Amino acid sequence: MSKLFDALGWMSPLIIRAKTQLQKRWTLQEGWDVPLPHEIQIAWAEYKLDMTNVDEIMIPRCNILFNATCINLVGFSDASVKNYGLPVCIQQPVASNNLPDHIQKSCGTHKAT
Repeated sequence: MSKLFDALGWMSPLIIRAKTQLQKRWTLQEGWDVPLPHEIQIAWAEYKLDMTNVDEIMIPRCNILFNATCINLVGFSDASVKNYGLPVCIQQPVASNNLPDHIQKSCGTHKAT
């Protein structure tokens, strides 16, 4: 998990799940040849199933609309006992009253604590 390159944090929701499962395994303090408990086996099977379509994720290269009147960077954070996340988004109010503001995730980070 430490070798995954995700500089902008787009894959954080997937990576944090795997790190949390690894931490659960380490806290058991059993040998690596001991079979995983059933609960952890199910969690890994669900994770593996969720990862089957990861190659279909499309990330736009351009995050700026040309008709935006201004650009705002909006950052926020959230935390739990086990994890925290810090996404930063680009908000672009659109001049037309008929269109909603365009909000695009720009980057972020996470940590399993």
